[in-house]
Amino acid sequence: MKLIVQILALNEEETLGTAIAAIPRDISGITTVEVLVTDDGSTDRTVEVAHKGGADHILQMPCNVLGAGSCDRRAARPFQTRHQVSVSTPAKQQPDFA
Repeated sequence: MKLIVQILALNEEETLGTAIAAIPRDISGITTVEVLVTDDGSTDRTVEVAHKGGADHILQMPCNVLGAGSCDRRAARPFQTRHQVSVSTPAKQQPDFA
């Protein structure tokens, strides 16, 4: 079973690296953990921080016109398979996987 952790980001260069680092890559019962950062039109260094922070996938929206719900759904589509679980978390809030 694969887990995709999607981080929704809009101008989150200050917190995104910490959010990515907080995601455990070894979870019992999960074969693969991947991080998908969905950038909803950031104008700061969010995408650069995602690359440097170790995100497996980065989806860049051209501008912030979609809103979080639409951005979340559009980003998840290419990654949806029968053998996967996905969760979303904002970059502003540190994920707690305990």
